[in-house]
Amino acid sequence: MAQVEQRTAGGSEDTMQREQREAARKASSTSAQATREDSSDASDVSGMSDEEERYVPDSDGSSTGSSVGPCQRFGRGRKTEKEESSGSEESSSAEKSTRRPRSYKKQYCLYCQKPYVKIARHLQFVHKKEPEVAEAFGCKKNSNERKRILNLLRNRGNFVHNTLVAQSRTGTVVARKQPRTQRASDDFLHCMHCKGLFLRTCLWKHVRKCQHRPRGGQAAPGGKCRVQALAAFCNPVPFHVGRDIWKIACEMKHDEITRAVKADRSILLFGEHLQRKMSSYAGKKDYIRQKMRELGRLLLEVRRSAGPETLEALMAPRHFPQLVAAVRAVAGYREDTNSFRSPSLALNLGSSLSKICGLAEGGAGGAGGAEAARSFRRLYCSRWSQSVSAAALATLSQTRWTKPLPLPFVDDVKLLHAYLDMQHGMHKSALEAEPSADNFANLCKTTLTQIILFNRRGTGELSRMPLASFVSRDVSQAPSPTKLAAVCKHFRRIELRGKGRRRFQVLLTAHMESALNLLVEKRGACRIAEQNQHLFARPGALTPYRGMECLRQYAKECGAKHPDSLSCPKLRKQIATLSTVLNLEEKELDQLATFLGPNIQVHRQFYRLPEGTVQLAKISNMLLAMEEKTLPRYQGCSLDQIESQGVKTTQKKRKWEEGEVSAVERHLMTFIQTFTVPGKQDCLKCVQSEPALKCRDWTAVKFYVKNRISAMKKQLCLHC
Repeated sequence: MAQVEQRTAGGSEDTMQREQREAARKASSTSAQATREDSSDASDVSGMSDEEERYVPDSDGSSTGSSVGPCQRFGRGRKTEKEESSGSEESSSAEKSTRRPRSYKKQYCLYCQKPYVKIARHLQFVHKKEPEVAEAFGCKKNSNERKRILNLLRNRGNFVHNTLVAQSRTGTVVARKQPRTQRASDDFLHCMHCKGLFLRTCLWKHVRKCQHRPRGGQAAPGGKCRVQALAAFCNPVPFHVGRDIWKIACEMKHDEITRAVKADRSILLFGEHLQRKMSSYAGKKDYIRQKMRELGRLLLEVRRSAGPETLEALMAPRHFPQLVAAVRAVAGYREDTNSFRSPSLALNLGSSLSKICGLAEGGAGGAGGAEAARSFRRLYCSRWSQSVSAAALATLSQTRWTKPLPLPFVDDVKLLHAYLDMQHGMHKSALEAEPSADNFANLCKTTLTQIILFNRRGTGELSRMPLASFVSRDVSQAPSPTKLAAVCKHFRRIELRGKGRRRFQVLLTAHMESALNLLVEKRGACRIAEQNQHLFARPGALTPYRGMECLRQYAKECGAKHPDSLSCPKLRKQIATLSTVLNLEEKELDQLATFLGPNIQVHRQFYRLPEGTVQLAKISNMLLAMEEKTLPRYQGCSLDQIESQGVKTTQKKRKWEEGEVSAVERHLMTFIQTFTVPGKQDCLKCVQSEPALKCRDWTAVKFYVKNRISAMKKQLCLHC
């Protein structure tokens, strides 16, 4: 009885398996027929893998189409009965019971913007008159060139569709490959060359082997972050953002701060405001990126504390305490000492928030946003100073007072000069013998450092020196006075545009000028892009070398004892402080300050160190002279000419001028002729009677007469 039941069960299982095989055979037959109908077109796009033909996420990140879960792979073609019967019965029944009909991925046409499964056949029969389509189908069938052109047309059509989806925030986007796990649309980026949509983390692998990458000799950009920054600009530009500011935002390092910046409308509008304001400033992009990233850090800190998601929503009076707490957290506020770790960051954030509030008041956020911004402005003006600014300014002032300000040692500066001269000659000879990117870079960095060290100018201004300014320099010798003619013929002067639209000059020596001429001559042979119009250009890039990094590198390599002191600001402070020893006039100080960059007020306030030694040596003499009641004697004298009897100085002796000698001889000539040293009263009477002796005291007059008498006695002894 048990055996009969077992056979009956086995028979029912066999019947079920035969029905499943028959259903699978019919589905395979239908799939094979469809494959044969489009065999020619499928071969043209055979470069697509199964993963490439799967669908992708929505652009808005919603659950309906914005993300896709893992999918199964299904093979193509029809299996024979022998192949179907082979294998384990359990595995075949499990596979066929879960098998679903294949869903073909649709590609969007570049010309009519409609989705098609067989995009190659559609292009061949509907758009055959288009030049690119005609070029593709003019190639040999199944050739690599034909596949390359068709893949590019497919990617471009999908790119146009993805752009429309991103702008309208509805629909689904189409990518080349679909991940096995669920992903959002923000995880995808378009290739900057072929316009295909790839996973952000895998894009750098595709770029290195992309068939449409230019082969002009430039190496493929390496690194995930660098490739993502270049490809981010290929993504569709939001309709409420300008293209220029979007490009600046896309050039930032791609991290959570950049994502917060690009997703916030207020930060992007603030960047546009800065861009319009600084349209003529050469380094505006770096400054704008810095300000936008500061606001991005603030927004992320607010989100961590369960605050508003946007900066516009944060600009409300009820969120003011939360905003103050976020600024303090970002700037490193220490409540026990009421100080900031980064006081400048706190002040910069306050200034940026004030400007954003002003933009919102002007109607950037609508009527409701303007009213909320005005309310926030009143609260900001009344409470921001006591909440943030006062402590930040106190910390900044305290740091400036307690921070040591050492000047560069003269030995270190001489060592750096000698090392740069040696490197200059070596790299110049190497570039003349063998033009290469490495030799060009070495000579470029060495010459840039020499110019910075010689002129004591800011590193950023000299690094961004335009090529046209050097090429169009005036090589003719300008007429100059006789005393300066010999000096002027050894230098060349270049005028550049600095900060605040001020004009400043750069002096070049003969060996600097010859090195720059060689760099300009070898630009083409050393892979310098034509678009790079900087004099100190990087090979294979569009940016110049940074003078600060070059100066820091050679300061460490030269073997200086204190390489940290060989920085541009400290070198500028050195020349500004040493200028006090020269006792320059106001006009001469103004010329020096103009050459160094700032005006005379900035020069005195920021670039001079505290004059402790000067105060101790000069002003103390004046105070001691007041105590000794001898100050009226020095009427009309400078601080250098005041001497005190209470302090023994080792100043260098000053030569007696002809007017002073004549004044002494008019009153004390009888003492000299009789070989008698005058007394104090006679010397004081002489000093008070002669204006030429106002800078001499009575002891100087007495010892002058004594020295004259001693010299005359020596001469008499020699004659005897």
